[in-house]
Amino acid sequence: MKNKHVAALTVLTLLTVAVMSGFQYVNTQSVLENQMIIGGALDRQAVDVASLLEAIDGQTEAIRLLTDANLEVASELDAYTKYLLYLAGQILETPDTDVKFDLHLKAEHRRDGVLIGVSEHAGTLTTGGKNWIEDQLGDSPNGTAAHNMRLSNSAIAPAAAWTGLPAEIVANNMSMADGAYASTGDGVWTITYTYTASGAQSVQLFGMHSGDGAGNGTLVWADQISSASLIAGDTLTLTATTTVS
Repeated sequence: MKNKHVAALTVLTLLTVAVMSGFQYVNTQSVLENQMIIGGALDRQAVDVASLLEAIDGQTEAIRLLTDANLEVASELDAYTKYLLYLAGQILETPDTDVKFDLHLKAEHRRDGVLIGVSEHAGTLTTGGKNWIEDQLGDSPNGTAAHNMRLSNSAIAPAAAWTGLPAEIVANNMSMADGAYASTGDGVWTITYTYTASGAQSVQLFGMHSGDGAGNGTLVWADQISSASLIAGDTLTLTATTTVS
């Protein structure tokens, strides 16, 4: 009887071991399958991360190119804006066709024959100039044309009430001079003169006088000159244009 119990117990033990082994095998297989699934997912995730990094690199490069393009456009816009401002200035300085009497001065500064500065402005007709024109046209002409040029280094803007230039220049070969007359059309003429500096001299104002160049006459009109700093040998060519329309 005892031997039967032992045999049965042995058989039961063997069956238990077999069942457990089978269960362990099944679990091992499940673990391996799960590991393979996880490994595949990780591989796909690695590919996705690589693709994401590549996309980020591409986006970064696109942003850089866009930034460079924007900087180039900004530079072009800046240059275009400066050009528009220049054109606006030219338009403002251009005589209005509705103006009946226009005065305009062009100053050209040259050094060793090379143009280094240009100034163009509309002039200011003085009250004395208006009266002088009235005398010339309707009262008693005095026979002295307005072509006597004088200069100053004053920064004061011309005013209609002026009767002369403040601090008129009398040195460095830049004192009063008679310009040359030339007709350039119906009701349009120029008075031109070229100064040659004998020493350092700055110029900021111009005045056109009637008279004989001996200090007499009327200040007919005046104009500002963009500051020109001359040294010995430099030239300053002034072209004063009058337009009657």
